[in-house]
Amino acid sequence: MINFDLHIHSYASRYKESKGIVDASTLENAELLMSKLQANNVGLFSITDHNRFWPELYMRLDQLIASGAYPSVQGLVAGVEFDVRLDPGMDKCHIVTR
Repeated sequence: MINFDLHIHSYASRYKESKGIVDASTLENAELLMSKLQANNVGLFSITDHNRFWPELYMRLDQLIASGAYPSVQGLVAGVEFDVRLDPGMDKCHIVTR
């Protein structure tokens, strides 16, 4: 069995999150995220920022996975959480894509 988390926000979502929620979720702290994933035996994960894709973060996380320093973490799935309005009379909703 593999544990997974397919809905993680990074600093790129700071404009949408409450103050302090993603302040430390930076490129410079990628190792901290990986160590938390390792400690919780998460094998597959995705960064799904609000309406944003941060390629440099994905490249850094791929490097860390490839390093073998976090053996439980086996893969990263690209994702984005889009704000959409499905009907003119509806409020916006979120659609998480991978």
